[in-house]
Amino acid sequence: MKIIDVHTHSFPDFLAEKAMAQLMKTVDTEYKAFHKGTLKDQLRSMDEAGIRQCVVQSIATRPEQAENILKWSLEIKSDRVEPYISIHPDNTRYDDILKRAKDHDIRGIKLHPHYQGVNADDDAMFRHYEIFCKYNFIVFFHSGEDLAFPGCDNASTKRMKKVILKFPEMKVILAHYGAYREWEEVYRELAGLNVYFETSFILEEAGEEMFLKILKKHSADRVMFGTDSPWTGQRNAVQLMNKCSIPEEVREKIYHRNYEDLRERG
Repeated sequence: MKIIDVHTHSFPDFLAEKAMAQLMKTVDTEYKAFHKGTLKDQLRSMDEAGIRQCVVQSIATRPEQAENILKWSLEIKSDRVEPYISIHPDNTRYDDILKRAKDHDIRGIKLHPHYQGVNADDDAMFRHYEIFCKYNFIVFFHSGEDLAFPGCDNASTKRMKKVILKFPEMKVILAHYGAYREWEEVYRELAGLNVYFETSFILEEAGEEMFLKILKKHSADRVMFGTDSPWTGQRNAVQLMNKCSIPEEVREKIYHRNYEDLRERG
């Protein structure tokens, strides 16, 4: 069965070692990276897991990084790698970046409120969401807790719900099955809304029972497979999904059809 991993991270070769070392300082008490963070490593991991395509989610942690992220995205774009660009909330003018991205068939934007220093539901973010909607981009959010920012609620279930209800036309994917380590809140507050969840960490941490509980309320039409690679092992994530007690047609939706359908609406 075709598999698309909608949540992966890779870095340019010259940057990968430094970037991974910095990230490991914040998460190595609980997680070890499964590869070195280069695109070559990512493709090797995909081959071992039987994953056909991936979406590379870059994060602009400073306003000036948006241009270089776009340039790198255009370099790595291929039949196996779909890159998303990223816009920092402090950017004031980036129409040209969005236009060039659309011209080259890049369909999505990654936002990580913790690393970008904003709350997802800040009023100042709304002008960005309006622009993203105008260009019909998919907006992929980190959602829930982040190990590097203990105690921060920048992308909490409550905040993400406010965004989703205020911008029903925005095509939103929430990482970590709605909100990392807030899955009871996701079940109560987000499941059933007009939003997509990707599956990274839900089976590894919460287990199949919680996965199925949310799935039943939210609908299999709004769930996509993701791993957050290299922070989880792609092969293990595929094995866990294959073991889930769901019909094959549901697994097919999660593995590729839902993302393909959303992408074609762009």
